[in-house]
Amino acid sequence: MALSVRSWVANEGGKHLVLVLWLGANTLLFMRTFLLYYCGQQYHYLHQMLGLGLCISRASASVLNLNCSLVLLPMCRSLLTYLRGTHTVTSRKARRLLDKSKTFHVACGVAICVFSGLWVLVRD
Repeated sequence: MALSVRSWVANEGGKHLVLVLWLGANTLLFMRTFLLYYCGQQYHYLHQMLGLGLCISRASASVLNLNCSLVLLPMCRSLLTYLRGTHTVTSRKARRLLDKSKTFHVACGVAICVFSGLWVLVRD
């Protein structure tokens, strides 16, 4: 049992750590932008006129900006080849993580679809 958990962490742990960090960055960005438009003094009257939809649509748009800028990065083969060849990526775990970049690409695509739907639904 301990050997299988250890091998799972060695093989899949890095991928899941990157996904958790990315999910945390998305959540933090959404909440920060939402609270800026909800509590910010400069948006007080705009929030009074447009309601909660303003906060949700602006927060969704900021998360969309992040994910749209990241979606093609893991699929860029020349970048991955360059990173594999540098001396900073010398460990096997780092190279294995670069080989599993499709998971991050798919996660960015799903987030783009979800937040696009949220952005469209709120912007009546």
